[in-house]
Amino acid sequence: MERIKIAIAQTEIMILVQISRIMEKNKAPLDKSKSITYGGTTGGYTNKLEKDATIKYQKVDNNGIKVTNKSNKNIPCVRIFYKYKSSEGYYIGGITYTAKINNLKAKESQTIYPSHFDSDGGEIMMIKTYTTSQ
Repeated sequence: MERIKIAIAQTEIMILVQISRIMEKNKAPLDKSKSITYGGTTGGYTNKLEKDATIKYQKVDNNGIKVTNKSNKNIPCVRIFYKYKSSEGYYIGGITYTAKINNLKAKESQTIYPSHFDSDGGEIMMIKTYTTSQ
């Protein structure tokens, strides 16, 4: 069984305990090929998040992320998804932040400084490219 460490508010823990009791009532383990719906929200399992092969990234000083387009084509939109990870290995809170770069030119780099990113604890979870700037 795989586990993800996560620290959340005490009130949310109580809700999750109630959910897990409902889910475990039949004693069946979670089928990773299926999704779970509770309260109108559907979640699923993944063990790998997308990190586009045409993009190189690195954390830089002063809470920045340097993003490089390795391809020969301009990319209309790049989104960087990140979370805060404590020194103990816990993902703090439920929010995944996003930062956006518009029109990243071929073979060029751009450094961004997202307002919630911390070079020491920021963990880049996923990077996606889009064919429009939306």
